Amino acid sequence: MMRVRAFAKLNLSLRVVGLREDGFHEIESIVQTIDLADELVISSAEEGLIVENDLEGLRGKDLAEVAAARVLDAKGAGGGARIRVAKHIPSGAGLGGGSSDAAAVLRTLDRLMAPRLPESQLHQLGASIGSDVPLFLVGGRLRVTGRGECVETIEVPGDEVYVLLVPPIHCDTAEIYRRWDALPPADQGTKGLGHNDLLAPALDVHPGLSRYHAAVRAVGGRYAGMSGSGSSFFAVFVGRAEAADAEARLREMFPEAFVCVCSPTSRGQEVIEGGGCVKIAIDGPAGSGKTSLGRALAEEFGCRFVSTGQMYRAVGMALRRGLALEEIELEVTEDERLIMNGEDVSDQLHTPEIDQASSEVATIPEVRARLVAQQQRIAEGIDIVMEGRDIGTVVLPDADVKIFLAARPGERARRRALDRGEEKIDQTLREIISRDHRDTSREVGPLNAATDATIIDTDRKPLAEVISEAIHLVKERLGRRCSGG
Repeated sequence: MMRVRAFAKLNLSLRVVGLREDGFHEIESIVQTIDLADELVISSAEEGLIVENDLEGLRGKDLAEVAAARVLDAKGAGGGARIRVAKHIPSGAGLGGGSSDAAAVLRTLDRLMAPRLPESQLHQLGASIGSDVPLFLVGGRLRVTGRGECVETIEVPGDEVYVLLVPPIHCDTAEIYRRWDALPPADQGTKGLGHNDLLAPALDVHPGLSRYHAAVRAVGGRYAGMSGSGSSFFAVFVGRAEAADAEARLREMFPEAFVCVCSPTSRGQEVIEGGGCVKIAIDGPAGSGKTSLGRALAEEFGCRFVSTGQMYRAVGMALRRGLALEEIELEVTEDERLIMNGEDVSDQLHTPEIDQASSEVATIPEVRARLVAQQQRIAEGIDIVMEGRDIGTVVLPDADVKIFLAARPGERARRRALDRGEEKIDQTLREIISRDHRDTSREVGPLNAATDATIIDTDRKPLAEVISEAIHLVKERLGRRCSGG
């Protein structure tokens, strides 16, 4: 059983590009997920599908039920689910509540029931349910295109706070788009943040929205707008005190409306209770293929990937620059970039000199203690594949799956030399042998396979075969965990 919060969204801008051949509308939108959320309790069952929802006046089938049926069918392993949805996101307001519930069901049932589906398949299932579902599988600040299924993460500019006003008017998305099709093209001013091409048709269909729209624009935010096809309006502030003041004024003006202050979220949903996250640890010596395997498993199972070797390399670089350990601040971004003291050093870390430096600093107890603590913090509360030299033994000793890659020094030297574009492997082989000795003989966190790790020999094996073997292992282990074995 898992309890999950499914977040709402705001369309900070929305442009309708035109009508597609498939009948959908092509859009371009900047979207932000916010901490207004429905709460779902989701559990797997031997059979059957039961979905309870306290939403009044539900039109059509509950998207949470549709999502559950789709993911159960995709897994093809039998079984059922029990889902309870407590609604807090107003419906018919352009906030994506139903789509968010569907995304939460897809993600959560996938965690609860083996085998795990590839992230790409979850997104395909989401797009088949509704245009907004894929964005909630990602969350945060997004650029959304296509009919809504194409999602790209973008940077959030500063600490925004949102005042949300939802009038007691239900906007039907299909009706608003039909009116957009019928209205003549109009110049609606700026196309930046706060602009929404669906505002004019929404006001045409529901003239009563005009006074709410005008009031939100007048409360003094940096910019304001309408979300989706309506009927919700928002104003954007930087200071929470200013936002709270605007909220109070709007509550006094419109006691019949739903008004609240919301903050941005970095994800589309949040696990409150149960379920646990998937942890996959990959260890092995230099050149054994850990990074390639780790990225493949992260893609396959929808996890974040972290190569801890990058962190040791960055510390080695910093110490060679003359910095003291306490002066070094590291950040590993979700797209694998290594930021050191505000500088992206990712492309400077793969040289023989940095290889040597990283192996040397890994023997320093203070360095290891600091980096291990940071690696454990990174892994908290998320699905993760992490690779290094002591992940299964020290960093993630309770990982669901532990893999240790092995290969002969000569084979690893050949791979490393190939990556560097070197024709001869003699020098690289000497480096590999020397590093193996340091890694296995150091007193703190030596390179050893965990007692419960599965050893995969990558010698004379194509990468595709290694990946296939590891995927099979992960599915088997996660299936055992889900069934209580």
